[in-house]
Amino acid sequence: MAAKRSNNDIELNDLKEGVKSGFNAVGMFVFRCLRFLLKRVLIIGILLLAGIGLGLIWQLATSTPQKAELLVKLNAGSTAYVYNAVENFEQSSDFPRIQSVQIEPVVDLSEILEKFKVLDDEQIMMFLDEVNSSKPLLKSEELRSNYELHKIDLIVDENANPEDATGVLKLFSQSEYYQKQLAETQKINTSQIESNTFAIAQIDSMLINMNRSLKETKGGGTYTNYEDFDLASLLWVKDSIFKKNRLLIAQNRVGNCLVCVVNTPKLIQNKTLFHYKALWLPILLITVYLLLSVVIRFYQKTASRIDE
Repeated sequence: MAAKRSNNDIELNDLKEGVKSGFNAVGMFVFRCLRFLLKRVLIIGILLLAGIGLGLIWQLATSTPQKAELLVKLNAGSTAYVYNAVENFEQSSDFPRIQSVQIEPVVDLSEILEKFKVLDDEQIMMFLDEVNSSKPLLKSEELRSNYELHKIDLIVDENANPEDATGVLKLFSQSEYYQKQLAETQKINTSQIESNTFAIAQIDSMLINMNRSLKETKGGGTYTNYEDFDLASLLWVKDSIFKKNRLLIAQNRVGNCLVCVVNTPKLIQNKTLFHYKALWLPILLITVYLLLSVVIRFYQKTASRIDE
């Protein structure tokens, strides 16, 4: 029993000594680091001030690009054409202040579900198998034409204004084919609106006659049989035609606008960490200096040991 207690005491003492030596090692390491820095505090201070000064000068001398976001509607089935034009965009004299352009659909699941609700499971699986895109499924080439809105991200010069950002729309106005498509679509829509308006007027006339007939019957007049008419269905048809007309009128309001901006673009400075040169330049200079000091010190110690 005494031997067992003695072994436990030895293990406890060893543990205490191990913890104590560990704390001593950490304390010695911290002390050496502080001594290493304090010996070089003057040079570190000079590098800090020099880095801040040079960083500010560099920062003020460097132009800061701006970014803008355009929400657009693509008309006349021009989705593929617009995306291709954006992907092949190159800075030119036509767009001197625009540095880069990117476009992606504004994903709306309700629009995708509207497309898929008429398909059965087998047709959906066949469609998914045919999708071949490096982009996420909801932003793939096969689905992007189903979205109403698309987002164009622009990087423009520091001196650019919102008009320069919206000037990118000229990139899409060069296609005579899609301009003709747009004009033809508007012509068809106008004809459909007129037909729908006439149909709504006919339904209204029928409803007025039904109402008048009921009043005359109550007053002792001639009864007209309207039992074959389903009033609820008639009202539903009128409502659906009215909604269709409202949609067609909205489509025709785009005029000759192939790509229509639906938001008010604002320019925001595109500042990254690299922009704040007065912040990272002194840190970089001090880090490089300390690393060089460590390498030189290590080399000197190694050389002295070899000489011994």
